[in-house]
Amino acid sequence: MSKQIIAIWAEARNHVIGKNHTMPWHLPAELAHFKKTTMGSAILMGRVTFDGMNRRCLPGRETLILTRDKDFDCEEVTTVTSVEEALAWFEQQDKDLYIAGGAGVYKAFDGHYDVLIKTTIEADLEGDTYFPQLDTTAFKEVSRDRVPKNEKNAYDFSISRYEKKGTRFMQRSVFGLFTALLGVLCVLSAIPAFRKKRYGLAVFLFLNAFTNLVNTIHAFYGTLF
Repeated sequence: MSKQIIAIWAEARNHVIGKNHTMPWHLPAELAHFKKTTMGSAILMGRVTFDGMNRRCLPGRETLILTRDKDFDCEEVTTVTSVEEALAWFEQQDKDLYIAGGAGVYKAFDGHYDVLIKTTIEADLEGDTYFPQLDTTAFKEVSRDRVPKNEKNAYDFSISRYEKKGTRFMQRSVFGLFTALLGVLCVLSAIPAFRKKRYGLAVFLFLNAFTNLVNTIHAFYGTLF
């Protein structure tokens, strides 16, 4: 699978995502999910969200800050001043890009998402920032995991993953096509030796072709396996 632009967020049941530029909840299990999901990738957020984190960069991830302030300067981050500039950056590298807020930033990237990862906190909470309405007609929920509350996490919550409809079907179709091609080519490579009743050689040629083709396909489509 190629790199993707992914919206990742947590919201209360009443769609609240923030209060006074911070999250109005403390859920270590949800933070662990965010860390595990985004590790090794790039994260983009707005300047206000970054300020709410005391301008702390998350380790193990490249940080992009979207701001209209062309003079904004902070060590260890990449500054972009428009969605177009962020998309140009995305095209020139090989990392997934996670959009991590705030509300205006989520909305600004609407139409560019490949995946949505949503945490729903099973409570109505007070706040001053709400998750915006996105166009989700092209997406389908492919997984949902529920995490029960405990002594460290005050609320039950669920994590849902949404992918564009047809994405997995296309992946399976491509994999199926090349698997079929693999089988045909392997058989064709062994036929001449088989006709000469050189069965050992036929088996050797078949297995050799099988190994070479698997390596070739995996080089191009390894993420489909």
